Amino acid sequence: MVGSTAFDQFGSKQVIVLANGNYVISNDYSALGEIFEVGSVTLGSGTSGISGVVSSANSLVGSNFSDQVGTNVFPLTNGNYVVTSPGWRFDGNARAGAATFANGKTGITGPVSPSNSLIGTVANDRVGSGVVALSNGNYVVRSVFWSSSGVGEVGAVTFANGQTGITGTISPQNSLVGSSPGDRVGTAAHALPNGNYLVSSPLWDSGSLANVGAVTFANGTTGISGAVTSVNSLVGSSAEDRVGTTTLVLSNGDYVVASPMWDHNGIANVGAVTFANEVKGVVGTVSPENSLVGTSADDQIGSQVLPKANGDVIVRSEFWDAPGFPNAGAVTLCTRDFPCLGSVSSANSVLGRATNDVGGLDYDETNQRLVVGLKVSNVVVVFSPEAGTTSPIFDFDGDGKTDISVFRPVGGSGSEW
Repeated sequence: MVGSTAFDQFGSKQVIVLANGNYVISNDYSALGEIFEVGSVTLGSGTSGISGVVSSANSLVGSNFSDQVGTNVFPLTNGNYVVTSPGWRFDGNARAGAATFANGKTGITGPVSPSNSLIGTVANDRVGSGVVALSNGNYVVRSVFWSSSGVGEVGAVTFANGQTGITGTISPQNSLVGSSPGDRVGTAAHALPNGNYLVSSPLWDSGSLANVGAVTFANGTTGISGAVTSVNSLVGSSAEDRVGTTTLVLSNGDYVVASPMWDHNGIANVGAVTFANEVKGVVGTVSPENSLVGTSADDQIGSQVLPKANGDVIVRSEFWDAPGFPNAGAVTLCTRDFPCLGSVSSANSVLGRATNDVGGLDYDETNQRLVVGLKVSNVVVVFSPEAGTTSPIFDFDGDGKTDISVFRPVGGSGSEW
């Protein structure tokens, strides 16, 4: 397979192997006659390949200069694929963008159009900012810069069936969308192992409150459409809460939403970490009833979340304030059986006892035991969710601090220095 004009650089971009063994060649520099950078995407057989010159007869192509069809190709788990072309021009509107579904056995040829693609209609909609493939073969298209009825960059995330795709224009009827300028719904999207998915929108506004943020849980078989609200999403309650800044999928399929800038009762940036199930998700406003939260200004709970291989989570909060000791720090262990709810406290965390106290840590996943060093207090503490905090380890003289000792074997026995 070769390009049709000089500087096409065919083969210099993506070559994607599909789940069925076929492959896709994308080249957003391809020219069509005298029109440069229209872009092309060509399907090849995994057994017999493909030969000839790139054309609209054997490839998906653009129609205008700098359409750059095939900026990215996303393989689906069922062998089909999706082509994104955020620079595609529609009806004179530059960078309206398009996302084109293709069968992994037969491919798709001809120009990108509303009849074969999901498209934007306004300049700089940039439909196809990204695609997330779901484990069940379906997929979602992110269009962060999509505008609605003159309201700029509200953003949209469109669910599509992985066997048939979706065509036409984006709307609240077929997509999850924002409502205010700059909501940018779909800043990120995450596939869950069971086929469901999440949409993170930390810049979402709630009425006059800017950047409250939202994370939307969606069924991977039916999708979700309409405006983001507190009825269908986990949301903040104050301006600049930015819920959804960090969303992590755990190895057990559950997920965590970290919101270190979340405010509570007028106290700024106490922070929150919200745990949710992969089947039910979580909706409503972030609160101590559904999240681990701080209590003092700038505690910033959620500034560091460490997922472990067994699905447990360690929340390290170095800015947490102890009474009389700012930034003493805290380390919280959260498990599926012992989810973290309410304020950070000695009941659920290892707490620093002096300013900048929290040091190194490690976790025994088999026995669910957290070990934390408190560097100023000279203590190493063991914590388990069932037992809570235990006494300092290696405290030989009973002074409440971890001692340093050397054990020397002597004649089959031993002695301590």
